Amino acid sequence: MSSLLAADWLVRPLATTDLPLVLVIEQASYRLPWSVDLFATLLQAPDALALGCLQPTPEGALLAGYLCGQWLPDAVEIHNVASRPDLRRCGVARRLFAVLEAQMRQRGCDQMLLEVRRGNLAALNLYLQLGFVEQGCRRGYYRDGEDALLLGRLLAPV
Repeated sequence: MSSLLAADWLVRPLATTDLPLVLVIEQASYRLPWSVDLFATLLQAPDALALGCLQPTPEGALLAGYLCGQWLPDAVEIHNVASRPDLRRCGVARRLFAVLEAQMRQRGCDQMLLEVRRGNLAALNLYLQLGFVEQGCRRGYYRDGEDALLLGRLLAPV
């Protein structure tokens, strides 16, 4: 199983050429997936945050997961995190968050913000393990009526 662990996998900015695989992962991960147009618009935004984690394979590297969001003046707002279903619980999201934290330190950002469906226990547990704390709730936020929990995390001083 150690060959599947993502702790040292390459993380790089997402490119438009990644979008076909991003969409496959997105559709396997969310009840209401983002469209290709939404991802393409995000990649063009000047304040966009879009990282991909690559799994090394004998044939080359394959997209294992991604993290998308927006840079704010002193924080980052995370909009979307997902990994391939066959690589869940292998550290893909943890790897993406580790690289994001390093980038945040370089930019002088000190806080991560995100929202998560109340019923997405796997994601919620991961975020709590990563040090996020609940900061609020948007009742009935999603189209299907589910609540969104608002989470935040301050970076620990170096």
